[in-house]
Amino acid sequence: HLSVSVIASRVVGEACLWFSGAPPLVLAINRQIINVSNGKIHYLGGETPVDHPRAEEITDIAQKVVKILGCQGYIGVDMVVGDRIVVVDVNPRITTSIIGIAEVMEEEIADLLIRASEGLEMPPVHLGGSVSFDTQGRIKRQ
Repeated sequence: HLSVSVIASRVVGEACLWFSGAPPLVLAINRQIINVSNGKIHYLGGETPVDHPRAEEITDIAQKVVKILGCQGYIGVDMVVGDRIVVVDVNPRITTSIIGIAEVMEEEIADLLIRASEGLEMPPVHLGGSVSFDTQGRIKRQ
């Protein structure tokens, strides 16, 4: 189970018909660590960034979802990747993965969110290393 963390620029115009023109910025592909027991799904944390062989396809789908739904700000797009890629959830808010992303990203997430709120184009992000994190916010460098 993967999630893609994205920052999208604000929507301008009436009824969310116009976009600022700035494309969504993919921060990272994240792996969600999940346990299924007794028919219940338990989220345990995650890993970021994930180097996935289908990364381009995964991020393209996440960007399309964000554009189609008119999302803005910090968005998490959850997917199951098998033979097909299936979007299972879109979180229009900061998600737990921000803990790990903030640890490995050289840029400040707040600066990117401000740029997005002003409809400005986003600079590329630079990720250094990889981490795992749990639901309590504990981080482990990998």
